[in-house]
Amino acid sequence: MLHRLIPDGSGPASICLSNYKKIFVIALGKAAGPMLDTLLSRMSRRLGLRGVCCSNQLPKHRDWRFRYFEGGHPVPNEESFAAARAALAMLRKARKDTLIFFLISGGGSAMFDLPLDPKISLDDTMAFHQLLLASGAPISEVNTLRKHFSRSRAGVWPSPRRRPPRSACCS
Repeated sequence: MLHRLIPDGSGPASICLSNYKKIFVIALGKAAGPMLDTLLSRMSRRLGLRGVCCSNQLPKHRDWRFRYFEGGHPVPNEESFAAARAALAMLRKARKDTLIFFLISGGGSAMFDLPLDPKISLDDTMAFHQLLLASGAPISEVNTLRKHFSRSRAGVWPSPRRRPPRSACCS
């Protein structure tokens, strides 16, 4: 059983992990490592737990069930692309009995990126991010543009027919 705090009282207060055959975790951003460590410390060891962790620095201690990537910040790098590819590949394996945790912190927009158009190169992506940063636009506008450019932020699931449920609870 995983208990959670919801400030407004909406939604289930606990999730029965035994209802799921697989648990996937995607952790990205500057605090990805500590967020992942905290989640894992609150979950018992279990089969079917796998994930991707992408931060601007690799943790000293790594869990064998996770793939770790050192993404670029504030501009993406090859590891940023590799992390997004790994997460999308993992999500393709999700089914109705899969619970997915997204742990997202600041910096994730650069560290975890993959263009919608596969013809767009890493160099072009880096130039795009550099132009956005130099534009002086508010971060909300920058993120709107990034959303329309990026496969990992645009809500593009590998297959729309296989979206996993948001969550389930025990009564």
